[in-house]
Amino acid sequence: MEDPLKTWANQHRAEFETATAPDHLWEKIHQGLPQAAPVPLRPAARKLHTVWRVAAVGLVLVVASALWWGNRPQPASHEQWLAQYPQLQQAEQQYDGVIKAKLQQVKQHHDQRLISELLGDIEALELEYQGLKNDLNDGANNSQVVAAMIENYRIRIMLLEEFLKEIDKEATDHEKVI
Repeated sequence: MEDPLKTWANQHRAEFETATAPDHLWEKIHQGLPQAAPVPLRPAARKLHTVWRVAAVGLVLVVASALWWGNRPQPASHEQWLAQYPQLQQAEQQYDGVIKAKLQQVKQHHDQRLISELLGDIEALELEYQGLKNDLNDGANNSQVVAAMIENYRIRIMLLEEFLKEIDKEATDHEKVI
């Protein structure tokens, strides 16, 4: 027993695949469908959606921070600066000893007020020197920075020498008076 509908469908199969419905028919079908409003998310689903968004933003911030922290330029150590700038190494070796010796001579003076003023000036120059060290990491014009660091040493030595000359002058003047 053969189904007449199947037989007819098989005989006309080629017509089914090439024939298309007219556009006005699709418009009628579309108008006949009920208009469905967008389905709002349930409050719980909305909260979960917000939580996922916040978590994604947090994850992006953590990853970006980790990448930035891992790829930031590392400051050079003092030994690396000295190796890179031999004139700085030479100046540091030469001037550090002179400054320490002159500071010892200054500390033997009895006028603590003058000593504290001088040491304040020397400390300000030392802070400036530390700032110049930090500038070496910036990679600006490092030859100028090194020259400024060496000049800083020279200024400190000049201050100490001037102070010692004043002390000696006062001592000789005092001896002449006696």
